[in-house]
Formats: sequence, C-alpha cells, structure tokens
Amino acid sequence: MEILKVDNLTFSYPNKDYKAIKDINLSVDEGDFVILSGYSGSGKTTLLKCLKPEIRPTGGIDGNISYNNEPLDDYEPKTIAKDIGYLFQEPSSQIVTDKVINELAFSMENLGFKQDLMERRIAELSSYFGLEALLDKNTSELSGGQMQMLNLASILTLSPKLLLLDEPTAMLDPVASESFINMVKRINKELGITIVYSTHEYSRLLDIADKMLFLKNGEVISKGDCYSALKCLIETDNLDLANANLRIWNYYNQKGDVPKSLLELRGLLKEEYKIVSKETVEESSKTDTVTKDSSKPETTTKENSKLKSVIKLKNAYFRYNKNSNDILKEMTFNVNESEVISIVGANGSGKSTLLGLINGSYKAYSGKVKILGESKLMPQLPELIFTKDKVKDMLSDYAISLAPDFYDKYKDEHPYDLSGGEKGLLAFLILVDSKADILLLDEPSKGMDKGQKQLLIDYIAAYKADNKTVVIATHDLNFAAKVSDKIAMIFDKRLIGLTNPKDFYKSNIYYKTYISRAMTDIDDDIYLEEQIYASK
Repeated sequence: MEILKVDNLTFSYPNKDYKAIKDINLSVDEGDFVILSGYSGSGKTTLLKCLKPEIRPTGGIDGNISYNNEPLDDYEPKTIAKDIGYLFQEPSSQIVTDKVINELAFSMENLGFKQDLMERRIAELSSYFGLEALLDKNTSELSGGQMQMLNLASILTLSPKLLLLDEPTAMLDPVASESFINMVKRINKELGITIVYSTHEYSRLLDIADKMLFLKNGEVISKGDCYSALKCLIETDNLDLANANLRIWNYYNQKGDVPKSLLELRGLLKEEYKIVSKETVEESSKTDTVTKDSSKPETTTKENSKLKSVIKLKNAYFRYNKNSNDILKEMTFNVNESEVISIVGANGSGKSTLLGLINGSYKAYSGKVKILGESKLMPQLPELIFTKDKVKDMLSDYAISLAPDFYDKYKDEHPYDLSGGEKGLLAFLILVDSKADILLLDEPSKGMDKGQKQLLIDYIAAYKADNKTVVIATHDLNFAAKVSDKIAMIFDKRLIGLTNPKDFYKSNIYYKTYISRAMTDIDDDIYLEEQIYASK
C-alpha cells in the first residue's frame, strides 16, 4: 500500500531566482526503507521538510503530496504530528526538557495522552532502546549518541507511521553511529515503520534499503531499487555520489554484481586487487607502489627535532568545576608547526573540551599547557561565527584568494541560506582570514559531500603550507585519513596512539576507515580508496 506519494513537487525560497527542488516525483510504500542522497545543497533537507507541514519552510510550493492517498495538507495537524516523525542532524537541537524521562513524556503530554498510556509507552520504549539506566539523568549529561537515541525514542512514543531522518548520524562517533543505524533497521523491520533516510554515507544501509533517490541541483538524477539507482550514477557521470563499493566495482570493469556490503567488497578485492598488485609488481620491477603510504612522507628523528613545537601539553588535567569529575587527565603531547593533527574518539570523550583547552577557553587546573602563537576555534555549529548578512561581507582578500570559486558562487548569499556543508566551508574561510598560527576545527566536515570534503582538505593543505598548524576533532575517519599528518584517539580522558594514519588504522580493530576494513588480510597498509587505484 502506498503511504507517501510526491507528484511534481517544486519549492523555492523567498527572494531566490532558482528552485530549491524541481519536479520531484516519489512513491513510497508502507514499510519501505528509502535512502535519500545527493550533493550538499541539492535540496534533501528542503524535500524532507516539505513532507512535514509543521516545519515546512516559508516559500513557494507547487505540486502534490499525498499521505495514505489523501492530500497531506488536508490532515489535522495533530494527526500529522503523531503519524510523521522528523529527526534533525544536530542531536541537542531537538532536546527540550531537562530530564530523560521528561523528554520521553513531552510529546505525549502536548498531544493529551492519558497518564497510564504515557507510562506504558515510556516503559516499553525505555526497554526497547536500552534507556532504563538513563531515565533520571539530565539530558545535558548525555553523549551525542545517547541524545540521538533519546530523540528517536521520543518520536516513537507517538507511534508514527513514517519517519523522516535528516543525516541523523552526522554528529555521532563511529560506534554510536553503528548503534543508531542498527536501531533504525530494527524499527523498520520489527515495527514496520516506513523510513526516508537522508545521508551522504549510505553504505551501511544498502542491505535494508528498498529504494534510493539521488538529487543534484534540486532535481532527481537517479532513483529506483538500489542496484538500478547506483548504476545510474555511472551512466550520468555522478560517481562523486557513489559509495566506495560502486566506484571500486566500476574501476574493476564492473565484474559481477555491485557489492552491497563490506564483505562483498572484500570478496571482490580478494579476487581483483591481488591480480592488479601482481601485475604492478611485474611491470615496475618489484617497485613498492602498493604498500608505501606515499601521501604521508616519512620524516626522520633528526628532521623532526628541527621542527618547532607550537602546542605543548604536559600532564594536563581539566574539569569544569572543583566538585566535578575530570574531563581530561594526563594530557601529554606535542604538535609541531605546519602539522595537521586529527583527534577521534567517542561522543563525550572530551575532544571539544581539548580544543577549548588549547584555545584558552578553558584552563587546566594541573599540569602545563603552552601554546606558541594565536589560535582560533571553529565550533561545531558554524553559525556561531557568522556576523554579517552576506557571505562577501565576512571574507577578505586572503580567504578569497584561497577559495575564489566558492566566493564567486556564494558571495551574495545570506550565510544561513547555505547548506550544512557550505556553512562549514564558509566558517573555515572566516577563520583563515584571521591568519592565526593555529586553527582548531570541531567536526568541520559534517554535512559535506565528497567534493566539499576534498575542497576543505585542499584549503587546509594551502593554509598549512604557510607554516600554519591545524588540529581537528572529528568522527569522520576517512576525512581524518586524508587530511592528517598524525591521528590520535581520546580514551579514558587521555590522548593515546598519536601516529601517522597508516599505522593508526592498521593497528585498530574498529576505528578504521571503510577501505581499511575491506582490505584487512589483503593489504593492511591500504586505508584509502585512492591507494587502491594508485596501485595499478
């Protein structure tokens, strides 16, 4: 049975001379799992919000949206509030109360649920989501992963028929992201709830998805079942939207079926990569082009000794007040001038706090923190550093010279009208204009598509070349692998494992890039998709 139908949907924002989405057609059956993907700024969020009348943006809308074969806008607001749930990207933005148990009750109270029904819903969903131990906790004390689980559970208290998820794992660490995705899969299969899931990272959803829809410049460029939609990306020359599985399959001349899972990709690589590697060795007279990490030149101890250390922490401890627990402890590490360091770790592990400690926003109560030069911090929410109504009014010649194409494209836009990825690029360029010696970036790649991430990597490399230092807190393991000279992890409030990307991912079990996982026991030195292609 068709639960959602979109016919020729077009939407434009006020005072814009282009359509945010154009002639969108979509049919979703009850119980479907639909992946919505596309370039950043292509209209994914706009489309989802058009399907949820309470949060539909102001603007001109044409076309038809039907829910259960009736016009969506003909339904009572209370019915749609219950039937269609919406989950935002930023976990904390959807939390409205102080306690977990109050958050679970909030929506039901607003819709007039009876007390006994509310208690039963809270009881069963707390059990289903494993939230029992958190019920009396303050919502402010939850990690990002716990917040997003709570948000999802709160939506389910209303027993929705359709869930709209807008990049819900963009702010989550790899472990929390995996747990969230597994829960969404359970909800779809065990409860039969229809799901439309917007994301740039869809590889882990292919095993459950029924349909895919890809957007570019507000228009559908590919849709259908997963296999058909993915193949269409090749035919329409949109491989930047493809996942690693499809690109590698295409690289190996489309042998067999498109691998849907990591195991299927590993099977393809076991067959093809060894053949390619053998041929490469023969043709290059046994030159090592496969296992050497050519993107990260090795430096000797003597060379390292000549580098100026600009960030020095020695046995530093930090807590928010003297009666609270330590957030960071035994922090000891150095960062050299012209280095890019990425810090990974679980939600709530202290990554953002560490950036604040380096920036001087926080002070260690014990130990030493020595920073040479000026530092600037890019927060997780780029909007916090937007101070003007036009992009062009926030950038000077220095930033413009670094990103002339970005400036030309967006100079007359209001910064709040940009997509999430575009906001991140703008925020970085604003910081670049400060010409600070050290840039501290908190989750800078969230919401970015593949092309935007590469732009950010290029911008960072150009800034680094001017003897600048960059420290990044991120959950994006692939981004960290590409941009970093060294990577470390925060665990048990300490920084551990600071080393080059190859050794970092090679020695890990879970905190590995997707390619590093796929190449396990094939070539453990390979952790990036580009390295596979370079081996041929």
